[in-house]
Amino acid sequence: MFWFKIPIRVQDPTGVISLTLFDGDANRLLRKNAQELLEIFIKDGNTAIFPAEITDLLERKFAFLIEVSEYNLKNKVQGYSIRKLTTDYILSMFLFAAC
Repeated sequence: MFWFKIPIRVQDPTGVISLTLFDGDANRLLRKNAQELLEIFIKDGNTAIFPAEITDLLERKFAFLIEVSEYNLKNKVQGYSIRKLTTDYILSMFLFAAC
């Protein structure tokens, strides 16, 4: 069984951060699970580095709620896990207000 663990870099006017997009959020964003995406990619004989479903995420706007774990703090690791993700502008304002 295959699953997603996609490293992403997020940038806004305040800086850049490295995040990891895991299976659940990736399935919702891509509207396909990892097995389906792999099968399509192989069947089409695609020679691109990434499937179109993934490159289509470039330049889209998202709001992230990230998790900074004890591991991050103790080991000074600057890659973070995504706790919540949305493409909805109104909901993103709510998430930021709750922080």
